[in-house]
Amino acid sequence: MTAGDKAVVKQLAGLFCVMLAAVIIVVVIASTSASTPVGGGGNVTDAVVTDILRPRFHVMPARNWMNDPNGPFVYNGMYHLFFQYNPSAAVWGNMHWYHVVSPNLVKWKRLPIALYPDMPYDKDGVFSGSAVVVDGIPYLYYTGVSSFLGPKSLTEHQCLAVPKNTSDPYLIEWEKPEGNPFVSSPPPLTSTSLWRDPSTPWKEVEGGREVWRFALGAAREEGGEEGASGEGVIGAVLIYVLQPKQGVAPTTTCSPTLSQLQQECEWVFERYLFEGDFGGGMWECPDIFSYASSGQAEEMPSNSAAYTVVKMSSQGGGWRDWYSVGEYNTTTFLPSSPSSPFLPIDVGCVYASKSFFDAEKGRRLWFGWIHGEESDTLAAKRGWQGVMSLPRQLSISEVGGVTLLLQQPVEEVAQLWTGQEEEVNVTTASQGTSAKVFSMCTRQAQIVAEMAGISSPSSLTLSILSSADSARHTSISVFVDTANNKAELVVDRQYSGGGEGPTGVTSYPLLVREGEEAAAMGRMEVYLDHSVVEVFAGDGRLVHTFRVYNSNEGDCHLSLSASAADGVSVVNGWGRVREFGGAFDDE
Repeated sequence: MTAGDKAVVKQLAGLFCVMLAAVIIVVVIASTSASTPVGGGGNVTDAVVTDILRPRFHVMPARNWMNDPNGPFVYNGMYHLFFQYNPSAAVWGNMHWYHVVSPNLVKWKRLPIALYPDMPYDKDGVFSGSAVVVDGIPYLYYTGVSSFLGPKSLTEHQCLAVPKNTSDPYLIEWEKPEGNPFVSSPPPLTSTSLWRDPSTPWKEVEGGREVWRFALGAAREEGGEEGASGEGVIGAVLIYVLQPKQGVAPTTTCSPTLSQLQQECEWVFERYLFEGDFGGGMWECPDIFSYASSGQAEEMPSNSAAYTVVKMSSQGGGWRDWYSVGEYNTTTFLPSSPSSPFLPIDVGCVYASKSFFDAEKGRRLWFGWIHGEESDTLAAKRGWQGVMSLPRQLSISEVGGVTLLLQQPVEEVAQLWTGQEEEVNVTTASQGTSAKVFSMCTRQAQIVAEMAGISSPSSLTLSILSSADSARHTSISVFVDTANNKAELVVDRQYSGGGEGPTGVTSYPLLVREGEEAAAMGRMEVYLDHSVVEVFAGDGRLVHTFRVYNSNEGDCHLSLSASAADGVSVVNGWGRVREFGGAFDDE
């Protein structure tokens, strides 16, 4: 869970989406009637905020603030997703766990708030965490805050919750059992303010016995002194192991069931798995998962896996999520590229992501929090802030000597297609540019574009959210240089309109494998949802999520253009737009 400095003013710093801490007093959005409390904004009848900038096919509450995805899991054919939520206003604070469910990851149903800050150990906030299903029972692991005096002055504990009725297909009601908090104090060199966001517990086999572990995000005092204050610290991933309690036979096999946690077993700090000075400050929302040599996602981290991924979120690293692929052997994690161990999962404004294993389809799925790039004051006035990314499937691949995570939207997103589509083709030659405008005018679509016949420096550009005269537009381009075997993704928001958020140009290289042709990178898949844009470049080896705050109602035009350098015989571009419906039936 991201701490109190998530109430922030976001601004662009270099190429990063950087957010600075702020505390904002706002007028509480009034609920419209008294009824059963839900995660909309307080009541069943709370109206959805209507705003031309508000996304429709991305998951989000009806109104108010949301951030980190929490505890995704699949149970009895239903996907469950929770996230951080403030039911009172569109700014960070008063953290609860919102709950949505879906049979297919794209059409969702909002449920009552799952977890409230209503116990002494979490009265000042139910922060982020994960979920695990053990012996058919789902468990939610989260960080409870018993005292919050500021972003770096809080008291955190690690807690859990269980469903009241496992026969309920929606698992609406949750309770916090006796024994909470199950981990009440941090290890030496880490303060009560800087350890949070338990990962999904996992099981390993050691000496013929099952051993369970989970990870925590933390900061360790760099100078070796106890009681890290938040200054002069380095980020770290802590590992906790489930062991028999004192007085219980040491040969007891521990499993994280409620009965064993209350009677025989306890979570004990084991070690620092991985740490580093990466932009300063603590690491949050850790995630650990593995893949076999075949590339098949494994259910749990394994010391026999070909690839293990350690992911963390770093405010100091540009409010981004970073990952490292390496070798995990229970006691250590060795990055494959020690000199440059971390790569961004998404080069845009995505943070605090959470993955889970979909056992029903044998795949690793992922959600991330898309934060705003406008001022909190303006967002609060609109009555909503924060968006969940589309669900993505993660796979692994060796690219240019580097092991990368590849990301693609789950195949189920095709179910959002309304049936409306349009295709265009553009062709150009040496030193030429050819463009075509789609007749479809939309702010809610999937757009696929690719080019072929590339023999020298060429580019394909998609313009979105354009005015009729193109004076206002945002462009997304793929540049391919076959002579030097290079490719690049460029986003240009200089003329995006609206006056909010970043307005510059950002560019990122697409790594090309040895022996691979850069021309293969001349493809992009774009998901446009009002103010949210998710771009998947090439085969998903580069993803850029960003925001565009163009609220001019008529600026919904799309166009595609291809450009060729001198000496290029021909470049063919193709594009298809498919209009998408919404994620919730009540919108």
